[in-house]
Amino acid sequence: DYVDNAYYWLGECSYGLGRYQESLKHFGTVIKQTPDGNKVPDSMLKAALTYVRVGRSAEARTTLYNLLETYPNTNAARLAAQKLKELE
Repeated sequence: DYVDNAYYWLGECSYGLGRYQESLKHFGTVIKQTPDGNKVPDSMLKAALTYVRVGRSAEARTTLYNLLETYPNTNAARLAAQKLKELE
């Protein structure tokens, strides 16, 4: 039941330590392995922010658009909309 939370927080820890490729792996695990988990929208947002951090802005935009489309009524989607405005 807590697999998505565990991988999400591993991603957050890796991000905080500057281990961006590792954080992308953990956020990707949440998205792919627990598609119905409660941490998927947050993982998509953090993956997008990580893509921005490593200079992969096209992938960041794609992830943010997918987040907005798939989970429009979440706090993560509101933050994604703000981030997309910043990236334009």
